[in-house]
Amino acid sequence: MSTLLPLLVSVAGWIGAAATLGAYLLVSQRRVEPDSIKFQGMNMLGAALLGVSATVSGAWPSATLNYIWILIGVQAVISARHVVRMGLARVLRRMRAKARRQRQRIQQVSLLPRRRAAGSPPVSVEEISAAVTGTSLPRVVDEVYAAG
Repeated sequence: MSTLLPLLVSVAGWIGAAATLGAYLLVSQRRVEPDSIKFQGMNMLGAALLGVSATVSGAWPSATLNYIWILIGVQAVISARHVVRMGLARVLRRMRAKARRQRQRIQQVSLLPRRRAAGSPPVSVEEISAAVTGTSLPRVVDEVYAAG
């Protein structure tokens, strides 16, 4: 049993080193963002395992550094969650504004008269397109609609 603990601590240290190095490699290759949960999680896992290994080995400067590294990672995750929330709020505001504009365009279409005068065709495709999209289709489409 006395030989198993040092082996486990050593393996944990190597896994921690690999996690920290892997996180740095992924960020350097721009495969993950520095403020992503994946990057911060790999960093915190690596720091925790390296911290345990350093503590058991009595390497107090390294252990202290790694535990501080974990605290920095926790702070980064908390602030990243705030950034994500702010980004989602911005996206929701844009979606609501777009839906509001679409409702207004639909209301404009519904306010168009159904027929102009006796014997004239119903509202043209061009008028509906102009009301919905804010732009008008070419006159050719209206002629095709009238001919059909």
